Amino acid sequence: MYFKLKTFKGMAPKINNRLLQEDMAQTVRNANLESGHLKPLSINGEPIDLVGNEVQTYYRYKFGGTDYNLEFSDDVDVVPGAIADDAFDRLYWTGQTFPRMASSTEITTGSGAYPRGSFRLGIEAPAKTPVAQAPTGTDDGTQIKYSTAYVYTYVTPFGEEGPPSAASNVVTKVDGQTVLVTNVGAVPSKTSTSYGTRIKLNATVTTANGSPTLTVTHDGSYTFSVGDAVALDGFAATGGIPADAINSTFNIATVPNSTTFTVTSNPSTNATSAATSASATLAFSFFGTKRIYRSNTGSNTTDFQFVAEIPMSNNGYTDSKNNDQLGEVIPSTFWVAPPDDDSSLYPNGQMKGLTAIGNGIFAGFSGKRLCFSEPFLPHAWPIAYRVTLEDEIVGISMAGNVLFIGTKGTNYIAAGTDPQAMSIQKLEAAEPLLHKKSLVDMGGYCLYSGPDGLIGVENGQVTNVTEELITGKLWNTTGSGGYMARVGARHENKYIGHLYQDGSSRTTNLSQCFSLEIGAGLNSFTIIDNVVSDLDSTRRNFRGFFTDPDTNRLSVIKGGQNVGGSNTTSTNCQVEEFDTFNDTWRATQGGQNIAALYDPDETKREVLWQSKEIVLEKPTSMAFVKVVCNTYEHGGVKINVFGREASNVVNSGHTISDGFQILSATIVQNGSGQLQVSGTSSIGNTNNPQSFTTSVIAEPILRLPRGLFKEYSVTVVTHNEVYEICLAESIAELRAL
Repeated sequence: MYFKLKTFKGMAPKINNRLLQEDMAQTVRNANLESGHLKPLSINGEPIDLVGNEVQTYYRYKFGGTDYNLEFSDDVDVVPGAIADDAFDRLYWTGQTFPRMASSTEITTGSGAYPRGSFRLGIEAPAKTPVAQAPTGTDDGTQIKYSTAYVYTYVTPFGEEGPPSAASNVVTKVDGQTVLVTNVGAVPSKTSTSYGTRIKLNATVTTANGSPTLTVTHDGSYTFSVGDAVALDGFAATGGIPADAINSTFNIATVPNSTTFTVTSNPSTNATSAATSASATLAFSFFGTKRIYRSNTGSNTTDFQFVAEIPMSNNGYTDSKNNDQLGEVIPSTFWVAPPDDDSSLYPNGQMKGLTAIGNGIFAGFSGKRLCFSEPFLPHAWPIAYRVTLEDEIVGISMAGNVLFIGTKGTNYIAAGTDPQAMSIQKLEAAEPLLHKKSLVDMGGYCLYSGPDGLIGVENGQVTNVTEELITGKLWNTTGSGGYMARVGARHENKYIGHLYQDGSSRTTNLSQCFSLEIGAGLNSFTIIDNVVSDLDSTRRNFRGFFTDPDTNRLSVIKGGQNVGGSNTTSTNCQVEEFDTFNDTWRATQGGQNIAALYDPDETKREVLWQSKEIVLEKPTSMAFVKVVCNTYEHGGVKINVFGREASNVVNSGHTISDGFQILSATIVQNGSGQLQVSGTSSIGNTNNPQSFTTSVIAEPILRLPRGLFKEYSVTVVTHNEVYEICLAESIAELRAL
């Protein structure tokens, strides 16, 4: 009688250990089972130091032949721009106070952690309403009279245009006449914009009786020169000069000292008294441009057509164009910014979960509201493209050709190529998304943690992919026995799920994960003991994943400050590529000599595989065990054989009622290439195992102690690849297999 394994599969905790398939395991750790052999995972690649010690999200930004390590202390979703060969190499992300974007310049220029700068995503409508002055020039009474109003928009240096201002007053003009348009503001009301004035200070203005001069007093933190462009905003009428003549853009006339300069009111207006204003805004550092549009008929709700593009620092424009000289109709009427930190407009908070869904369209969510952008215009998020669902959204991901929307209740999918005509379909499966960071786009489908297991969604079809492996109760178990993933990632074609749960007893191993290859059935469910490298004891805590979209390789974030109440170190975080040893760094890791912890040639993790409980028809004395590896270097292979007797079977006068370890031995290759074995065996008395050492053995076959057992189990632990495990009653039987 014999038991032989030449293929190795994964675990199925749901199934009784006796009922597992022959080549399945009770326990598998740190194994790669793709080839059918038992192969250990590689140790991780060389760690890269990050700046922060609370990094949650990492993104590898590739620009100009260099990789930049972007780090965020928030749960951030990063998406590259949808335009091919984008001259600005823009990135977009959500999760940091308000949605953001940045070009390569902002990301890489300056000092500190990357990204080193960013802008608010989206463009606001200008707060100031333009004023159309009375037309000048001849009206001979024979020409067509046009009732004309004006609007203007902000345009970023990237060519992105925002929604228009309110329409000006209506003036009546004929071709050949000129209209001066004033009050064309340049000071955005929101911070961190990529347009308008980027720097704002508090300042006051002082008037002199009978003079149009305004003396501006500031804190001296910036140096100004004659001719510099500045803007004043938010001032009330002062000294008889109206507010509109103060709240304008100017070129500095004089600079008396480091805290004052003078400008001339615009339009020039003499003060009627000497007065000093309350503090308001002094703004400068102009970026972008403004576009002027005007209506072509008698209503300020008529389509507005392009007139001119002017510098951001200009407060007005003199329009002398005839109607047949006007350009395109304004395209950006409804191009509002995505939900941000303005709680008066968005009480459910900023848009999160930024996701590219194809055809140049981006998607995100805020509360119960699902949002879509204009195609290839990620700064534009029209109100008409927003859909309100029944339940609060937790996360979104592509799932094949559709967008999966996971909520706290009923889930949905969205499909379509036009953001204003998206089809929204409710999914009937009662599997809410429990943890946003467990949701992973796997290519043609997505996976996430539901209440009953790991849930897969592919083009609207919902499947519990762990149903045959793990019971719902075991999936949901709090503590070290549970399998629910709160954080997940894609690694090649596998889902990696982080097992640690806050408040559980899984505090001694904060980086334990499971690995599951979808489509491999029961073949591939395994445990990864430490998804992060454990060489540096101050950085063993797991913080997050990053899968490189170009290589499909997984990296892990580790180290830093307290995570889950179990680590109080304050080292900076690091990121390292999972399961990818690099020969160029075997000398040190984390400040420690790798040779002190591993064999200098060791590049593999320690794999553990425990067979099913092999139940025999009758008590049998298996006499030999054989384990064939690719090599017996690097610590060799440790073999443990367990047996369990029937209660009425007696071995050498010792009755055994439960399983016990029959043999624990290590086979290792010595410096001469010969195999040596040492270990302990339990011969008749499990309470007194006997040690043994054999200098040399000819082949990897070990004799087992005599004893009748109804059940057997074999465990191997090694850094090497295992080809075969065999138990047999005789040496002849073993060699004949």
